[in-house]
Amino acid sequence: MSSDFETRLIRLESLISMQDDMIETLNEVITRQHMDIQALQRELKNMQETIEQDPIDMNQRPPHY
Repeated sequence: MSSDFETRLIRLESLISMQDDMIETLNEVITRQHMDIQALQRELKNMQETIEQDPIDMNQRPPHY
């Protein structure tokens, strides 16, 4: 093989390796974000259910008054 061809091949292999690492990292980030979003959705649903069960009277003074 020519030296130029080997150099190009090594560069391409390096780039592919870096892209594989980046894809794996991005996949981990997306997975964590998905889990965070699911937790936030559950929390929001719980808050909505709490508000529906015990609605806030906007005309009532706060307890510190």
